[in-house]
Amino acid sequence: MNWTPIAGNVILKSHKREQTDSGLFIPETAQKNIGEVVAATAGYYTSNGAYIESELSVGDLVYLPNSAQEVDLDGDKYFVCHEAELRIKKINQL
Repeated sequence: MNWTPIAGNVILKSHKREQTDSGLFIPETAQKNIGEVVAATAGYYTSNGAYIESELSVGDLVYLPNSAQEVDLDGDKYFVCHEAELRIKKINQL
């Protein structure tokens, strides 16, 4: 990817998974809400000047907020949002 986020933003790619590890099928509506971090900043400054280090790494799975903006970068569809808008990150992923 030839793009990098700035000012605390992250670039996410939709992560669709049709079945759980135990074989249950995930509804289409639920699949659209998961994003994989493809790029993130090292951190960002808040409005009062405090520096917040990023809690995200490339490859992390997060719940996509409704505020995420869909963008086309080099012909591929991605989502961009500020890290502070993300509320849930998957842990212990394989």
